[in-house]
Amino acid sequence: MWGGRVRASLGDMYSPATGESVGAFDAVLLMCNGLGIARGAKDQVRLMSAARTLVKEDGVLFIEMLNPLRYRHGAEQFSTARRLTPSIVLHSVIDVDWVHQSLNTINTIVDSSDIIGVYDEKLRFVYPSELELMAAASGFTVEILRSDWRGSPLESWSPGLAAVLRAE
Repeated sequence: MWGGRVRASLGDMYSPATGESVGAFDAVLLMCNGLGIARGAKDQVRLMSAARTLVKEDGVLFIEMLNPLRYRHGAEQFSTARRLTPSIVLHSVIDVDWVHQSLNTINTIVDSSDIIGVYDEKLRFVYPSELELMAAASGFTVEILRSDWRGSPLESWSPGLAAVLRAE
């Protein structure tokens, strides 16, 4: 069993640390495609640089995001359906924008036959080699790059990408 104390802090993920927060953390988590909400490579580096101000020397940044390699073999548009409850289904129509490296998704939530919600999201994806450059630009090195947190190898068909970046 892992022992110790965990201190969590909430804040604006684009803002560099100030005061007692500078270098105060052993690890920063950027999960559930948190890097993908940034609108471009410059914003993604800005976000990673802000995370770097939070971690101690030799600390780590955990990143979880979509694997863009999975989509390069597919069509420009595709759809998915996922059952959320026995009667509620999430239907997603996804457009792949290769020029801007983004997945543009329109999600529709259906309960039986009634539409109960529609929302869209745009996520910018990062290629593994691009992540290495972004890490270096923000004061990290890529230590581990896998498909998931179980350590599965990163393949072109892997749905996700899990990375551990070490602060320099």
